[in-house]
Amino acid sequence: MQTLLSEGHDNAAAIFRSIGVYLGHTAALYNALYDGASNVLLLGRVMSGKGGDIIIETANAVLKDEYPDISVDLLLPDENFRRLGQSFVAASLPEIKKA
Repeated sequence: MQTLLSEGHDNAAAIFRSIGVYLGHTAALYNALYDGASNVLLLGRVMSGKGGDIIIETANAVLKDEYPDISVDLLLPDENFRRLGQSFVAASLPEIKKA
């Protein structure tokens, strides 16, 4: 989809906008479920490039328009970390020792 988007295909842009709508509503849900969670770190290849920009822009618009009373920051690391983010995060998790 990233390649099609870079070639100017409107359907590819629509897919990224749809993801952004879902992300906006999900971020608001997380905020309600997790006692005001206000920071969401976004990782993965889908968040890179122009597609990621569309997702963030759309999600922020959903949050602003439909959930004006909550504050959620959608955070993006640098481009390389975004693409490989899940593996970096998994590798950096501390070991949990069972009692």
